[in-house]
Amino acid sequence: MYKLFSFIVFGILMSFSSFGKETKVAGDWLLTKIETPGGTKEVYDFVKFDANGDFVFMNMKLGVWKYNQKSNVVELSSEKFALANGNNSVVELNGNKMILENKGNKMYFLRIDFEKVSEDNKNSGLEGTWKTIPGESNVLRIFVFKLPDTFSYVEKIPGVETTGDGRWIYKKNDNSLLLVARIEDLDNVFKVEKISPDKILLKSKNTTFTLVKDTPVYNIENLNFTEDDFFDRDGNYKYEGDEEKLPWNDEYRMYEYLSGVKKLEYKYSSLVNGTKVFQTKTLVANVSTDENQNRVCVDFIFYGYDKEHLPDDTDLPPNCVSDNNFYNRLFPEKELDFRVVGKEDVKVAAGNFKCTVVEAVGMNDNKFRMWMIDDKPGVYAKIIEQNSDSSFGYYHVFELLSIK
Repeated sequence: MYKLFSFIVFGILMSFSSFGKETKVAGDWLLTKIETPGGTKEVYDFVKFDANGDFVFMNMKLGVWKYNQKSNVVELSSEKFALANGNNSVVELNGNKMILENKGNKMYFLRIDFEKVSEDNKNSGLEGTWKTIPGESNVLRIFVFKLPDTFSYVEKIPGVETTGDGRWIYKKNDNSLLLVARIEDLDNVFKVEKISPDKILLKSKNTTFTLVKDTPVYNIENLNFTEDDFFDRDGNYKYEGDEEKLPWNDEYRMYEYLSGVKKLEYKYSSLVNGTKVFQTKTLVANVSTDENQNRVCVDFIFYGYDKEHLPDDTDLPPNCVSDNNFYNRLFPEKELDFRVVGKEDVKVAAGNFKCTVVEAVGMNDNKFRMWMIDDKPGVYAKIIEQNSDSSFGYYHVFELLSIK
C-alpha cells in the first residue's frame, strides 16, 4: 500500500513538473538573436508559444509545439520556420529568458508581458513626436511613439527618405528602448539618456543622436474643396466674376509698389509625411525692375527653393509682369482657377495685414489657399499648398517674414 501511494505521489509530482515547464515555455516572447555555425544575427521578432499548442511568429501561425519533459526539449512542427523545426533542446529557461538549440543553432528569447510593457511605456515619458535637432546634421530623424506600444519612423537625407513602423518597448530597469521593426539602417536596441523632459540622447552600438520633443508648428488646415467645386454640371467655370474682387487688379499700381521692393523673405514649412513635423527654411525672392519696359520680376520661390537652395539641374526662371502685359491675375503665383472666399486679418512675422483670401486649384489635385495683402499688390502674407495623393501628397506653408 505504501509503495502504491509513493508511486501515485511521484506520478503527480512528475506531472506537475512537466506542466510547470510547459507553462514556463508558453506565452509571448521576443526572439532577439540567432546563432548559427555561419555567424550571429540579431532578429527582434515577436513569437508566441500559445497555451493551446499553436506556434505563432509575427502574428502568423506557423506550426504547433509541445514540451517533452522526459528529454527536456520543445518539439516544434513547422515547415515555414525550418530553423526550429523538430526537437529544440532547452539550454536555459527561467521567468525572463529562454535559449533553445536545434542542430547547432541557438535561438535567444526574452519573455514579453504586454501589460507591463504598456505600463512602462506610459510612464517612460517617450509618448509623442521626437526629432533630431535642426542643423545638427543633414539627417532628419523623426520618431512618433504612440501608446500602448506602436511607433513610426521617418529618416530624411537630401534625395532619400526612409519610413517604417513597428512596436516599441521601454525597459525601465536599464533605461533601454527596444524597437521591434525591420527598418533599413535603424538599430533595434538603444540606451535612453534623459537630458530634460523634452530632450533625450539615444545610443546604439552604431549611432548616437539627440532628439527633442516636437511641438506642432501649425494646426493643419486641410483644404477640402476639389476642382469640381469650381465648375457647374456643364463644365462651365463658376467664378468668372471673382476677378473683380481681387485687390491687385491695377497693373500700374502693382508695378509702382514692387518697384520699391528689393526682396521678399518667406518662411517655407514642409510637412513630413506620416508625422505632424514640419521642415522649415527661409526663402528669398529677389525683386527686379526694368524701368524702360515698366516691368517687374519676382523670383518664383513657391516651388520650395530659391537661388540659395536651388536643386541640381534646376532653373529659377523669372516671373515677370509689366503694366501692359498683365497675363496672370494671381501674380507672382502661377495662373490658376480661383475663387475669392472673403476677407481676413492675418498675423505673420512680417506684421499684421488685411488680406483677401483666395482658393485655387491646379494640375494633379494641387489645392491652394492664399492671403493677398490688400494694400501691397504682389505680396502674399501666406500661402497653403496641399496635394492629398496617398503616395505623393504634400502640405506646404509659406509665411511672409519681411519686405525689404
